Amino acid sequence: MSRGNSFLKNKELKQAKLEAEKKKIEEKHKGTNQEQIGREKFQEIADQRFQNKIAELYGSKFDANKMMDNAKKSKKRLDAQKDIMFFKKWE
Repeated sequence: MSRGNSFLKNKELKQAKLEAEKKKIEEKHKGTNQEQIGREKFQEIADQRFQNKIAELYGSKFDANKMMDNAKKSKKRLDAQKDIMFFKKWE
């Protein structure tokens, strides 16, 4: 009889360990999701502060996306000039 009781006890212990591991995994994933949400909100706050600082420095608000577009356009123009100069030199 004691053998049957020890089997049941071992079964219960294993089941309890599995449940504890499941809880740990769920808590771990919950924490990482919260951390990721926190990082995204932190990035939004940092972007907003950056925009405010730039506005203070220049005295007027501007759009960083427009600046990036202008930079890309000027980079294309400068790359074209560089290519033209390179081909002129080697032709």
